[in-house]
Amino acid sequence: MKRLWITLIASLCCSALSACGLVGNEWSRQHSVEIDGVNIDEVVAVLSLSRDPDSVSRYLQSGYFAFLKKNGQVDLVKNDFVERVDIVWNEHGLLLTDKKTDILLRPKEKPLVRSVTKESLGNDFSFVTSDFYMTFWNWGFSRNRIGGYDYEMIVGNEEKAKRYELPFSVDSKPVMCGGKILAVTQEDFTSEDFLSAPKQLREFYEDGTSVIVGQTGFPVDDDDSKSVPQPFISEYFCLHDKYI
Repeated sequence: MKRLWITLIASLCCSALSACGLVGNEWSRQHSVEIDGVNIDEVVAVLSLSRDPDSVSRYLQSGYFAFLKKNGQVDLVKNDFVERVDIVWNEHGLLLTDKKTDILLRPKEKPLVRSVTKESLGNDFSFVTSDFYMTFWNWGFSRNRIGGYDYEMIVGNEEKAKRYELPFSVDSKPVMCGGKILAVTQEDFTSEDFLSAPKQLREFYEDGTSVIVGQTGFPVDDDDSKSVPQPFISEYFCLHDKYI
């Protein structure tokens, strides 16, 4: 049944988008609400809607978060443009984010809304715990390193939200495992072969800091003539609250 509803909302929204454009058409006006008007207990599915990310005017565009309710109705909440959103919905709440705002919807509580501007347009990974939320935004291929991707990280809670520019590249999908947020990263290096540079398994914390909890790399022979490959971290998986 839920798949049927998702198909329905996707069809309705796509019709609205193709008919008159994303913002300003009659269908979107009729279904628009403020975030305070969304009751998470009535919602069965959520979509993030935006225009083609390749549009030259994307920095001036807006989008919507679309909420499909149990009664078959659709509510739209306007947002600032974002290419992609990792929507998280767990026992701690429903997290939505765009270029300027983070929204955490929780049952029987007022929405937690935090204003924080991101430099990048793509929210790749998000996490929600009982105490805070954390999102990772992808700038694209590393600007100052040979391999990996540059990220900015947003951490928010009941008091505030803060942006952090990560001084290392993120090489694998961050995951929540055993209550810990972990990712494989690479720090600055000069090697022309980024595959041979050391990688770290890093844990991220609510205060914006991170600690290396595992590290490996490619040691160099005594004569410095060649590198000897050793087993190293390339991806990270969580199985029964243990990382493998």
